[in-house]
Amino acid sequence: MKRKSTIRTGIDFGTTSVKLMRAEGIDKVDKITHVGYRAWSETDGSVDKAAQALQSVLDELGLKKNQLGRIVTCIGARDSVVREVVMPPMSNEELRQTLPFEARKFLSVDKAKKIVVDGEVLERRTGQEDEADSTLVLMAAAGKSHRDFPVDALAVLGLEPEVVDVESLALMRAISTADTPNDVLAQAVLDLGGHEVNVVISYKGTGLLSRTIWQSDRVMDGKTESDWILEIATRTLETLTFYRGRYRHEVDTIHLVGGGALVEGRSEHLSRFLNRTVVIGRPLSEFGQDARGYEENIDKESVFVTASGLVRWGDK
Repeated sequence: MKRKSTIRTGIDFGTTSVKLMRAEGIDKVDKITHVGYRAWSETDGSVDKAAQALQSVLDELGLKKNQLGRIVTCIGARDSVVREVVMPPMSNEELRQTLPFEARKFLSVDKAKKIVVDGEVLERRTGQEDEADSTLVLMAAAGKSHRDFPVDALAVLGLEPEVVDVESLALMRAISTADTPNDVLAQAVLDLGGHEVNVVISYKGTGLLSRTIWQSDRVMDGKTESDWILEIATRTLETLTFYRGRYRHEVDTIHLVGGGALVEGRSEHLSRFLNRTVVIGRPLSEFGQDARGYEENIDKESVFVTASGLVRWGDK
């Protein structure tokens, strides 16, 4: 019996825009059907404004609520903390019970704020010789208000997400679909957003590091293009050096994503400063050429990388 294709929609409420990507597939994304974008400002701080921007996207694409399938949204990289932790052997149930306490111990969170935590077992390790057995756990935490914002914005439109992901994981999931060599090198994403820059690095699904290296209320903080790029490159190099020291893996290629990725000359300048290959994330060129909204959004396709990772949540 032929299995039915699953419809899934990724919705990314960024600091300056809302992005939507709808896709179809059975065990994984086989086809992107719709992509949409609407500028907005997070500084409005309004759930209703975010919902209005999303509604505009749905209207432009001719999408109804019952056509979105599984909805996945996310908490921004700046607003979440993700870390891999080695813990004693434990079952999934034991992890669920201890996670709220362990997360506050291992993650850098404001203990005075209400937070939400989640975690999953990445690997159960059998100790060698005099080493004890252990469990490698991925922990994530965020302020409850940051988790609630995209959920509340969707609720205004009568929508409910099946999953609230973490942006850093969505970014790594997105680039894992790219044509990259499967060797000993780690993968890195440099996300140039409207008011922040994040670096995410991972080695074959483990060894995850997510760090916000720059943020400001002003574009480029009032600096010239060359001075700002030099600052971003310097902070990126510091992060790569830290990663190499902690995880013993080198990064050869950096995937440049976000609205700032398409500024002319930036990828070349960063490649020269970083002495590494820098490639621009292009999820529409690679996977979405037949999607509705492709022609209208191809000129800013690097902003859809997070949404591309969201629709791939749960892919096998």
